[in-house]
Amino acid sequence: MSNIKIFESNEFGEVRTSLINDEPYFSLNDVCRILDIKNTRDAKSRLNLDGVGTADVIDSLGRTQKANFINESNLYKLIFQSRKPEAEKFSDWVTGEVLPSIRKQGIYMTEQKAKDILADPDSIIEIANQWKKAEARLALAQTKIEEDKPKVLFADAVSASSKSCLMGELAKLISQEAIRQGKSDKKIGQNNLFKWMRNKGYLCKGGERRNQPKQVFIEQGLFEMKKGSYIDSNGTNVVTTTTKITGKGQVYFVNKFLG
Repeated sequence: MSNIKIFESNEFGEVRTSLINDEPYFSLNDVCRILDIKNTRDAKSRLNLDGVGTADVIDSLGRTQKANFINESNLYKLIFQSRKPEAEKFSDWVTGEVLPSIRKQGIYMTEQKAKDILADPDSIIEIANQWKKAEARLALAQTKIEEDKPKVLFADAVSASSKSCLMGELAKLISQEAIRQGKSDKKIGQNNLFKWMRNKGYLCKGGERRNQPKQVFIEQGLFEMKKGSYIDSNGTNVVTTTTKITGKGQVYFVNKFLG
């Protein structure tokens, strides 16, 4: 029997969720629709397959079908890769409403579960025990976060990819993770992130190399420089240099900024 739970939003429509191995998973089709990702098969190929599972869903003809569901880390990876402007709002909704609701409830009250309770009152004891276990898992997880400060899930999604990003994208990444961790006061924009990196000594402060990373941090693999060129209106070949943050650097700065 399916343990699908549907969350609804006026802005994003429905997103189906399921508990797989006691972890929240999200319908890949629903997420791709919301993020305007057309090819779900291609999207799946770019994910960590350890975080892809299946669950039974009912199609429009009333048939039971197997559908792909993705874990939280893969969800963030798709959000980060999406070019849709609403992707950040979707992330806010998931982290602010959907995940807290799932973690608070610990179990899904499906139609079959309700029938089981009516047919067998002893089921209430089983549900109560599940609630206790869910509360214990939540308390243990919260303690572990405080003691170990593990690598954040969003940063895990980035570290699985070798894709470098621009400073504005890193600012968005930090802000999304800040919301997920309940640290909204640490949200930051691109200009302030440039300023923070200059003040901390990661970027040069002045001259022609202003906002370019210092060589030591390039050698550490946190940054890379992308060179390009274009012909201006006077016919002159202009060489450009763009600072990009590597996958390793993204993980480093998310943890550094929010730690």
